[in-house]
Formats: sequence, structure tokens, C-alpha cells
Amino acid sequence: MRVAITQPNFLPWLGYFDLLDQVDVWISLDNVQRSKQSFSARNRVKLKSGASKWLSVPLQKCALETTLAQQPLAAGDWPTRFLQTIRDNYREAPYLEHASTLLETLFVPREEEGSLSRYNERIIQTISRQLGVSYEFHRASELVEELTGTPQEKVFRLLETVPATAFLNFQRGVEMGLYNASEFSARKITLLKHDYQHPEYGQLGRDFVPYLSVLDLLLNEGPQALAIIRSGSKWVAP
Repeated sequence: MRVAITQPNFLPWLGYFDLLDQVDVWISLDNVQRSKQSFSARNRVKLKSGASKWLSVPLQKCALETTLAQQPLAAGDWPTRFLQTIRDNYREAPYLEHASTLLETLFVPREEEGSLSRYNERIIQTISRQLGVSYEFHRASELVEELTGTPQEKVFRLLETVPATAFLNFQRGVEMGLYNASEFSARKITLLKHDYQHPEYGQLGRDFVPYLSVLDLLLNEGPQALAIIRSGSKWVAP
């Protein structure tokens, strides 16, 4: 069982969906604190000018220790502004009309989405279906109510609930020294590090801008999006 454990980010980039495409199980790490300037509440799209723009989800002010599963969204018409930003800047994108049904409902929080994590999880799963990416989904908070210990101890606790034969993780997490490959091996779990090679694709504008939200790829390449995501896939054993 190949497993990914990641925070549910907002409108993730291509590599995030490559990770989900490579696993059998995705565990949304919703019971950790939200860090400022993280991708849990923001991501970039491209403007007509060729520059990029942050779409940032407005959040209610909360205590520092508030988890993603507890963090409420702010009220307001920001979903309408997000949609208008996409329409204004991607009006010449080949697949804007093709994705119109997706976009109409994507940004609007549903009644049951009382937290940032629930909001992001629905967006991620909706885009996954649009791409053709499938996996079994779990929330960390429902598997282990309170995670304690080091990052590796938390991961092992969650992997025990699946159970896992392989743990796939983003490059930064592995290279920060959060995980010991020998300890994974002792538990008969393969540790794999993401070494994603970001592909170029048919993007609006003269200069290609990498690491944008996957929406940029979907609106420019439509049905070819998943094949393009997979073209950059690379995993190594640390």
C-alpha cells in the first residue's frame, strides 16, 4: 500500500497531483497547525501581463495553535472575486469553457465545510476527478485524534492505521532530515522522495512560469493535463 500524508493545500501545483497519482492512499494531515505564508491558504495563477498573482483564502483570526481542521474561513464574496480573476486572465485559454462547470462551483464553500482543511480537501478531490487521479482518502484527525512526537513518529503512527508498504513524501520534507530511511526499512516500509521535474506546457503568455496552481495547466491543456503531470514524475530512495 503506497501512502502519502500531506497537508491539504489550496489549489496545489502539478507535483502535488503527481504525488496523489502515485499512491493508493492519501491521508490529509489536517490536525497540524497552519503556518503563516504556507500553501494551505494560497497559491498562484498567471495574469494576462505574464506575471503571477496570489489567490489567498481569507481566514478568521484564530489562536496560533489552531489546526487546519479548526481554522474557519472568513465570510465575504471572495469566491466570486477568485472566479472573476480566473475568467479575466484566462479568457483566451483553450479550455476555459471546457472547465466552466468546474470553476462555477470550485471556489464556493459548502455548508458542511466549516474549516480550511475541509474546503481544500473538497477542491483537491474535485480536481483529482477532473484529472483522472484516484486514491483512497482519509483524514489524519479521524485516524489518530491527537498526533504527538516528532514528525517521523507522527507519520509512523498514521502509517500503522493503513497499513503501508511505502511512504511517498515531498523532496523538502525528506531533505530537511525529518525521516530516517533505516527506521522505515526496519518497519518494512519503503521511503521514497519526490524529485519532480517540472514540465513545460502550452501556457498563455510569452514566458513560461512554473510552479503555478494546477488550474493553469487544466485551462491551457485540458485532457492532456494528467499526461503532462506524469511526464515530470520522478521518485528516488534517499
